[in-house]
Amino acid sequence: MSKCESEGASIVLLGSFNPGIFQPAWFGAHGLIRPEEADTATINVIHPEVCAFATSWFSIQVLRDRFVAQASDAGHYLALCDLVLGVFQLLEHTPFDKMGLNRFLHFRMPSEEQWHAVGDLLAPKEPWHGILRRPGLRSLYIQDAPEELASGGTTVKAMPFIRVEPSLAVSPGVFIEVNKHHEATGANTTRALIEILHTTWKASLDNAEQIAHHILKQVAKK
Repeated sequence: MSKCESEGASIVLLGSFNPGIFQPAWFGAHGLIRPEEADTATINVIHPEVCAFATSWFSIQVLRDRFVAQASDAGHYLALCDLVLGVFQLLEHTPFDKMGLNRFLHFRMPSEEQWHAVGDLLAPKEPWHGILRRPGLRSLYIQDAPEELASGGTTVKAMPFIRVEPSLAVSPGVFIEVNKHHEATGANTTRALIEILHTTWKASLDNAEQIAHHILKQVAKK
């Protein structure tokens, strides 16, 4: 049976941000992280155009148009959500209109035969015979139909994207990423997306795991 050996989750926001304020000291001063976490954070860069730092359990990267918070331990995923909610309760007037709720998993396959079976299932080789010498799955994206959500005067479209490709972390392994992408239009896009984050984060994580296991179960049946 395939085994998940490495994983992570991230919350990505697209809008207009002021990177210079997103420093460990700011997080500590507002009680978003413990003082000792702020003091020992690893700072990669602090600049008006980009800020990036990491603690023992999460990392933050902020550009003018992009905010990313990430954790790589499932035990910290709910805390990651709480952290982002806390940030934008303080910065409630920060405008953003797109959000990605992401989970990515690396599975070690029990054999090379099972590893190849993933590509055989999702991207059959027959159409490529006669034109390619040894066709193989490099990367596959699948999009589900968008779901429309409404909140007050704001409309949000939610679109799941799934990416499958060979893992670079484990061998033989498969990498599966599920991105629940949201695009908001209307009166208060920031408030609408924060509410969706608050109410659907855990369900999004669970759904990503369900999708990954569904794919791998189809392989195991072959």
